[in-house]
Amino acid sequence: MYNFPQQPPYYYQPQYPQRQMEQNIQMPQNYLKGRPVVSIEEARAAQIDLDGSIHIFTDIGNKRIYTKQINLDGTATLNVYQLVEDSAPAGYITREEFEKVIQRLREELKPNQQTEVPNF
Repeated sequence: MYNFPQQPPYYYQPQYPQRQMEQNIQMPQNYLKGRPVVSIEEARAAQIDLDGSIHIFTDIGNKRIYTKQINLDGTATLNVYQLVEDSAPAGYITREEFEKVIQRLREELKPNQQTEVPNF
């Protein structure tokens, strides 16, 4: 007979394509949708996406920001945000003024040097 070296038995293993997990999961990018406008009428007339995302319209001349969005019922909502500047003075005092008031209070609260001591 033939003399062949001993080999382990070979079993057929079909080769299935191995799926590798995708490591490149793309996260949705957050970006603002909108553009500058010159009036609220221009923001009202602007065409926006129907997916419900918020579009931002800046009106620098009027110091306003408009946001526009399509609601679930298909209507559009337009919100207006306006910059209000505080023109009233804050009412702060300087450190020097504060120290003067404190000194005056200390002088008023000092015990009077000329009070008589009662004799018992």
